[in-house]
Amino acid sequence: MLSDHGEEFWEHGQVGHGKSLYNEVIRVPFMIYAPNIKAARIPDHISTIDLLPTLSELLKFNKNDIWQGKSLVSLIDENQKEDRFLFSELLRKEGHPRPEFRSVVSPDWHYITTKPKDGKISEELYNARTDFAEKQNKVSDRSEIAKNLALKLYSIGKKVHNSETHIEKPISPEGLEELRTLGYAE
Repeated sequence: MLSDHGEEFWEHGQVGHGKSLYNEVIRVPFMIYAPNIKAARIPDHISTIDLLPTLSELLKFNKNDIWQGKSLVSLIDENQKEDRFLFSELLRKEGHPRPEFRSVVSPDWHYITTKPKDGKISEELYNARTDFAEKQNKVSDRSEIAKNLALKLYSIGKKVHNSETHIEKPISPEGLEELRTLGYAE
């Protein structure tokens, strides 16, 4: 079982998805059942980009170098611990009225930037271990942590967004209408 996003139900003043990158939107179920794998809960942060490499290893397919995720089989089998940084973006087409968001989750912190159309970026920083509801913004108190996470967030963007991994395909009018119905297009 897997979901591509969660939903907000007024936790931060919004309802639905596509309006923020708080926990209620980016933390989603990720469950895999496979023969010969003992049931376990992985306490580490993992990402949906890990699904394809994980399934590939379980099914004994070759890994593709373009995949950004990593297989979770070793975490499942050996219950290894791995501290990772997870990145999220909610970008907008030019002219879209809503702000853009970027976030990075570390084992201890969740750093979020919001860039409204006026261009002034705001920052939020939440303790991922003690403030799961993300109600106490610590960006002023922990400016050095925020700065380090901001550097990590913007350095990864330069690595990921390149022409070799960007693929565009035209979408049919029917497909676009279906995406609109689901709330994925306007």
